[in-house]
Amino acid sequence: MSLRVLWITNMLYEPGATSARGIFVTQSRDALAATGRVAVETEVVAQGHGTFDYLRANSRVRARWDKGGFDLVHVHYGITGLATLALPAVTPRIFTFYGSDLNDAVQRTISVATARKAARRIFVSRRLADLWPHPKNVVLPNGVDFSLCAPRSRDEACRELGLDPAKKYVLFGAAPDNPVKGHDVFLEVLRRVQARRSGVEGLVLTEPGAPYLKVVAKLNAADVLLFTSRRGREGSPTVVKEALAVGLPVVSTDVGDAREMLHGVEPGGVVAWPADDSAAARDAWLDALSLSVGAILDAPRRSDGREKRATLRQEETVARLLDLYEEVHAETRQAS
Repeated sequence: MSLRVLWITNMLYEPGATSARGIFVTQSRDALAATGRVAVETEVVAQGHGTFDYLRANSRVRARWDKGGFDLVHVHYGITGLATLALPAVTPRIFTFYGSDLNDAVQRTISVATARKAARRIFVSRRLADLWPHPKNVVLPNGVDFSLCAPRSRDEACRELGLDPAKKYVLFGAAPDNPVKGHDVFLEVLRRVQARRSGVEGLVLTEPGAPYLKVVAKLNAADVLLFTSRRGREGSPTVVKEALAVGLPVVSTDVGDAREMLHGVEPGGVVAWPADDSAAARDAWLDALSLSVGAILDAPRRSDGREKRATLRQEETVARLLDLYEEVHAETRQAS
């Protein structure tokens, strides 16, 4: 008999959505269901319903728990735990933390309060787990569907997108209006790259309503992903792992698990933060980012990230998650 798990999340991607937010949650859920070892039902909180829904959802969550015969609850994103306050105290809970739910001071307070008695706490990066040490912590990055996110001909991807294969494309892997992602830094680095070489253009990954396969096409058409998220605001950026899966070189700021993901992968890498807050240090940092991007454009080749990070395959991360479910279920039965 398969386990029954109630997923509670504030991010879920559906076809036709205006952004790809939560694509990794959706893909993980679908991959879990495909194993036949677990039945997953999903309760979406806050997304599309406003912030107050974190509390209002308690009645929905409790009703589903009472009727669903579930074995455990898996909460995605720390503050989503606010929607579990009405569950019985003995309900076995697993939490997954993604970044801002612990990096942001207010969200961290809420996350810690709601997840203090969780049976397991999953963190998508070691750096994030170190913010809240505990023997039951588990580091498990989001997986990537390697069958969908796969390498293909760059020229073919450019033609599909109406891009000129003769040009060089530096990819911004997020929505430009998301302040966490540092689009201003991206534009300044791109300007410096363009000042040194011709035929270089910026390319934005996020496009409202675009299907996921168009995202994959842009990853294959680009020459390098320049990931410029701000310090202390990421957990385990999905786009970096997607770039690794298609063999797109990555130059990144030192956020989340980017350094760990890019260690030993060639070409590409992480550029350390400025030595201090001075204008001179920031200028040197921006120049280091631009020189790293330029070096990749000057000697274009795909990265070996797909081979070096094969453990990011969705099948492997899902298998580890299933093991955690079964461990918690066994512990719960022993305690009852």
